[in-house]
Amino acid sequence: MRYMSKKGVEKSVRAPIETYEYLLSNRGRWEVLIADEEKEVRAGLCHLVKIKPIELHPEEIVLPCPTNRHVLGSVISVGRSAGRVQRVEERRKFDVAIFAAVRDGTIYAGDNIGVLNVFPQATLISRVVPPPGFRSPPPPYR
Repeated sequence: MRYMSKKGVEKSVRAPIETYEYLLSNRGRWEVLIADEEKEVRAGLCHLVKIKPIELHPEEIVLPCPTNRHVLGSVISVGRSAGRVQRVEERRKFDVAIFAAVRDGTIYAGDNIGVLNVFPQATLISRVVPPPGFRSPPPPYR
């Protein structure tokens, strides 16, 4: 995986990647994404916008809320401006948002640029998912 170091140097790290199944609950919370800088945006482009830091507990899953957006566009992802890759099993901190602009304009510090749906304590099932095309035998009939 590649990431940007705190000194602005692109680095990479090798890590075993496994596919896990998880269960999402219909219980969750909203985290409001507040711009922490003034940023000019242009329609049709994606921009990195600094946000007030938000912190997630281990094993929380996030999805951008598609119905709450800024007048100039939508947040499509969040991340960390620098540092090593963050694992879902660890506490994570986000301080930047990828903002897809649909209109030209200025995002001001303090603007609500979007909302994240946070699903806490996603249950990770302790089995590795079989590769695509693999079919396990059906359960026995009683």
